[in-house]
Amino acid sequence: MDNACLGTTAAGNGTTVPFTSVYREVSQGAAAHKIATAGAVAYDKIRQVFGKVEQGGFWSDSDIIVIAHTGIKESLRGLVDSTGRPLFVEEVSAMQPATLFGYKLQFSDGAKTSTTNLQNPTGNPLLIVGNRQHLILGVRSPIETMISTEAGWSTDEAHLKMRSRRAFAVGREKSFGILEVAGA
Repeated sequence: MDNACLGTTAAGNGTTVPFTSVYREVSQGAAAHKIATAGAVAYDKIRQVFGKVEQGGFWSDSDIIVIAHTGIKESLRGLVDSTGRPLFVEEVSAMQPATLFGYKLQFSDGAKTSTTNLQNPTGNPLLIVGNRQHLILGVRSPIETMISTEAGWSTDEAHLKMRSRRAFAVGREKSFGILEVAGA
């Protein structure tokens, strides 16, 4: 998922901000589920984000998703619990994905703040925890295809390239929590 659905800070306007992002939805109002920290990510801050989601009334172990910006990986590698076990276990294979607190962890370079939808946002990295059942999946654009016989597409053969852009919006803001890492 990209920056448009994860980290834009402005309200959706249909153009530069196609819709309201998870960050915007979850970080607004008195009941905001956003935790902020500066510098390296700490055990206590991650625990607080998970706690926000657990106490939001929509927790379900089998439906939890965790998305983080790639820039947070280094901080996660050093985190251990009180018994010395690592909280973050890196991906070993497709059968053994990366996990955080035992939940599957996916990385996205779009999980960073920006005022508008950007391909390479430069704001603060985010860690997002939520219940996948409270995501509203949408189609950003229909399936797009392109055929090319031009040189430079790896070989001299005709190629068909396809893409389908999808996004999601938050159905219930209390089913999500965000850790925003300033100065990372």
